[in-house]
Amino acid sequence: MRRTLQLLSRRLQPTQVTAYKNDGFLRVRDARIGAQCLQNARQGLEDLLAKNATVKPEQLVSAHLSSDIKGSSISGVPAFLDLVKNDAIVDLAADVLDTDNLICWGCQVFCKLPGEGRAVPFHQDGQYWPIEPLETVTVWVALDDSDQD
Repeated sequence: MRRTLQLLSRRLQPTQVTAYKNDGFLRVRDARIGAQCLQNARQGLEDLLAKNATVKPEQLVSAHLSSDIKGSSISGVPAFLDLVKNDAIVDLAADVLDTDNLICWGCQVFCKLPGEGRAVPFHQDGQYWPIEPLETVTVWVALDDSDQD
């Protein structure tokens, strides 16, 4: 998936990478994903929900895969594959993992409509993934505004 060219540029400062390694998370508010990519992902979310009306919104796993691909449990949409391949996201993941060799092994949509879905407390995703060594990163991209309600 990774383009064969070198990284466009490192996006994170060394202090940010150190903070990620120490704290297990990093908030990046200026990832510069691009307005069009985000708009496409927002529309992709609407399409994904419509195509998978019988699936609970918090169970939209493999949102980047089309339904004809082996292992796909839902009917995904191209917008999420585009989001996963976005240069800004790939570069941030490459920075924290200190490698240009990346594999996307999942793309899950957490869509929690008001008054629906289950509460998920703050956590680190590593405890959910059976990977040894645990050299993985989760990238969370907010497509909608949210509040405590």
